[in-house]
Amino acid sequence: MNQGLAIHPDNVEKIPSGALAATAPAKINLALHVTGQLPDGYHLIETLSVFTRFGDRLIVAPADRDMFEIDGPFAGALASNQPNLVTRARDTLRNSCPVVTAPPVAIRLEKNLPVASGIGGGSSDAACTLKLLSALWKLDVSDSELRRIGIALGADIPMCLAGEPLIARGVGDELEMVSGFPSLHLLLVNPGIAVPTGEVFARLECKHNKALAKLPSTLTSAGLVEWLGATRNDLQRPASGLAHSITEAGRPVTEYGAVFARMSGSGATVFGVFERRVSIAVRRKCDCKAKAAMVCKGNDDRRYCLRLTPVFVITGEFSGAWQFRTKAVRSGRIAVLTVSDTRTLEDDRSGNTLAERIVKAGHRLAQRSIVTDDIEQIRSIVTAWSKDESVDAIITTGGTGLPAGM
Repeated sequence: MNQGLAIHPDNVEKIPSGALAATAPAKINLALHVTGQLPDGYHLIETLSVFTRFGDRLIVAPADRDMFEIDGPFAGALASNQPNLVTRARDTLRNSCPVVTAPPVAIRLEKNLPVASGIGGGSSDAACTLKLLSALWKLDVSDSELRRIGIALGADIPMCLAGEPLIARGVGDELEMVSGFPSLHLLLVNPGIAVPTGEVFARLECKHNKALAKLPSTLTSAGLVEWLGATRNDLQRPASGLAHSITEAGRPVTEYGAVFARMSGSGATVFGVFERRVSIAVRRKCDCKAKAAMVCKGNDDRRYCLRLTPVFVITGEFSGAWQFRTKAVRSGRIAVLTVSDTRTLEDDRSGNTLAERIVKAGHRLAQRSIVTDDIEQIRSIVTAWSKDESVDAIITTGGTGLPAGM
C-alpha cells in the first residue's frame, strides 16, 4: 500500500526538463458505513480506507500556456478538452494564490484506473495535481489549506491528500490516521461498468446505520480480516441492484482464494484480500472487448475468458498453509518451484512429500519440481509458467520466496 506523497518538493519524483511526476493511487474502502444525511443532501459516512501502490500517473511541467493531455487504457472515458477534476484542481489552486506564482503548466494524465469505479480515481488525480503543482510552483501552502481547497472539489479529496490508511468520518473531511497498519495483498476486479455514485446513494434504503466498531489496538492482517467481517459496505446492495455484474466480478476473487472480499466505495470494483501475494497472468482473451483484469463470460470452455494464475509462496512448514491453498486452487494442474530451501519438499508427518500431497488433493503436476536459488532463473521460470496454458497455479516453496517485483 502507498504511504502517500508529502507536499514537500524533495519527496516528489523529478523527471527531465523541470517536470515533476507522481502516482495517484487507488483508494480502497475496506469498510463503508453510511451513518446519516445532512439537510443539504450530503451523506455522513464512516470508512476505513487504504491506498494502493498502483494508480494513475501524472506529470506536470512548466509551459508557455496551460495544456492537458490524457492517455492510458481508460483515457477514452475522459475528454482532454472537457473540464475534469485535474484541470479544476489546477484552476482552484491557482485562484488561491497570486497569479505570478502560478504560471502556465502542461499536465499529462496516464489513466490506468477505470472511471466511476468506486476506487477514487478522479479524487486521487485531483489530490495528486494539488501536491505536484504546489511543489512545481513552490507554494507556501499548509496541509490544512490544501485540504480546504480539496474539499471544495470533492468529498474524497482530503482522504486522497492524506494517502495513508485512515478512518474518515463526516462527509469524508474528518480524518483519523491509522498507524501500524499491516501490509495487504489486494486483488481488484472491475467489470467495466461505470456506476453513478448519486444513483447508488438514491437507492440506499436506510441512511442512518451503525458506525464502525473500534479497530483493534494492535493490527495484524488476520485481526483486520476478522474485524472486517463485522463491518459492511452499505452501498454494495444498492450498487449491485444497478449493476448485476458486480456480483459476477466478485466470483474470481473468492474462487482464487481471497480470505475476504467486498465492493469498494459505490462500485463497481470488487477487492479481495489475500493471505499471500498473487501474481496475475491475463490470458485466454476472447472477442468480447473486455480489458485486462475485467471479468466476462468467455467463448471458451472456462467460466472466465480472462484467467488469473495465482502464485502462492510457502515459507517454512507448509502443513497449515497447504489446506488454504488446496481450497484456493481447487482441482487443477500445479507447477512447483522450490527456491533455495529444499527442506520444504521433505515428508510431512504422514510421510507424504509435497508432490504426493498435491496429487492426493486432486491436482495434477503440470511441471516437475525445479530447485534453484538463482533470482533470474526464478523470475524466468515463474514468468514462463504464468503464460503456460497447462498451468492452473504455481506454488513456490522456500525461505526466499519470489524476487521483488514479481
